[in-house]
Amino acid sequence: GLDQYAASMLADGTDHGIIPYYSGLINGQGRHRDVPYSKSRLSTFRVDYGQSYRFRLVGAQMLYAYKVSVDNHKLRVISTDGFFIQPVHAVDYVIVYPGERYDFVLNANQDPMQYYWIRAETLEVNTTGELPYSSLGNVVEAVLYYSNRTKPQPIDYATIGSTRPSCTTSAPCVAVNCPFRSFHPSYNTTCINVDSL
Repeated sequence: GLDQYAASMLADGTDHGIIPYYSGLINGQGRHRDVPYSKSRLSTFRVDYGQSYRFRLVGAQMLYAYKVSVDNHKLRVISTDGFFIQPVHAVDYVIVYPGERYDFVLNANQDPMQYYWIRAETLEVNTTGELPYSSLGNVVEAVLYYSNRTKPQPIDYATIGSTRPSCTTSAPCVAVNCPFRSFHPSYNTTCINVDSL
């Protein structure tokens, strides 16, 4: 039965899921953490420098919410569940629960010679130790690349050096659709809750 599993936790200490996370997909492609990048196929998204692109996130997962980000790029959230909202600018993360939809606009304005991770990471944390708690590292990945570069191949994935948003006291991250009113201050993350959109 399910009593053999320990529930994973959210940053506020509440239970998140009782079934262990295995893996996820973005546009039908992904990898399990035990599979080397060189033997994986990840979804890729090609953009032209200076253009803007609308992405639609669909929470087609069964259990876990995902925190979605694009390394080195800020997002502009423009709609939820088919309804336009007052745009939320300079967003670092969009949190998507099963069955939810969010649309965001990405401005392709970063170094066009780099590859960038698109990450969808569960909100699960390791609640032992000090705040802020560390992520359990359950993440689904895709790759954003500019038309100046060739399409990344599995051999390229392990060399991608882009980094996820850095949340600091002087430059806190912005997250849309938080599961609670606010993160603990140690996370340096400002929540934009769905009821304020």
